[in-house]
Amino acid sequence: MNFYTHLEHTVNTITAQGETMLKPRQLLVATLVLCTAWSTKAQTVEKIIWLQSKTPPFHLPRTTEYPFAGLCDELLNQLITKMPGIEHEKLLLPQKRIHRYMNEGEKVCFPCMIHRNKDTHTAKLSIPTAVYPPFTLITTVDKRDQLTQVHGKPINLASLFADDSFTYGQVAARRFSGELQTLLQQTAHSRPAVLSYRADGESGAIAEMLQHDIIDYTLDYPYMARYFAKKYGNIRALETNLTQDLVRGAVGCSASAADSFAEQAISAINKALKQDVLENTNYVLSQRFWLAPYFTDFDAVYKTHVLKATDEQPPSTQDP
Repeated sequence: MNFYTHLEHTVNTITAQGETMLKPRQLLVATLVLCTAWSTKAQTVEKIIWLQSKTPPFHLPRTTEYPFAGLCDELLNQLITKMPGIEHEKLLLPQKRIHRYMNEGEKVCFPCMIHRNKDTHTAKLSIPTAVYPPFTLITTVDKRDQLTQVHGKPINLASLFADDSFTYGQVAARRFSGELQTLLQQTAHSRPAVLSYRADGESGAIAEMLQHDIIDYTLDYPYMARYFAKKYGNIRALETNLTQDLVRGAVGCSASAADSFAEQAISAINKALKQDVLENTNYVLSQRFWLAPYFTDFDAVYKTHVLKATDEQPPSTQDP
């Protein structure tokens, strides 16, 4: 007989023999203890289905060139290792289907979301897991000189967005915020744009469009340019004139899933992050591998924006 069954049996036996055996205050305490015990027992997640996107370099196979796999892969591997009492399953999906799974209330979590102070209608979010550099302009070697000659160095985005002679493209799932999103919206009526809706490897599709002159530039994280520069050779990142806030990563679990799944899962995930993952040697090395080139002192930034991060910090509304 386990603790919870024993406790329930004890209270039931005592009350069956006569409540006079316990004073009202004692009976109340025993009942509250039993209710709390059952509540604790019930609030445990048994299985997490982990969604992974077909968007390199966020998710990649582990190779000699990429010893920690993709940007979000080591985080997922560490969480699975540090939560042995939970069953884990990985599911590789296009980005659009990931959003559908999250919105439709499946019992799923996605390790590669953007941290906000408040949960969204789609996801309940973990504490910060990573800190990303600001978005940059990505183009080809051939287009780089043309862009800088017309729109300066760093690139003046307001001027570029209004220039119909250059075609902009982006992954359909990409979202921006702040001044960057405002500039895009203000010039959308006159600026030709191409969106990649390709289900398999959307980020790769954008790189291929750059290669074949279908588009002239895109906006994304600078490590995307580094990854595709290795693959294609002529992809480059250009600094823009916008001052952007750093973006923090988080794990997200479907907020509309039944049985308080998101609350249970995020509670377990946060515990593992705090106790084991965020300072784990392999995890920190993986973050340095992908992100250190874009910070003067990555370790200090990681310590400030991840290890010491609190919910009171300003939220980010950008999506990965």
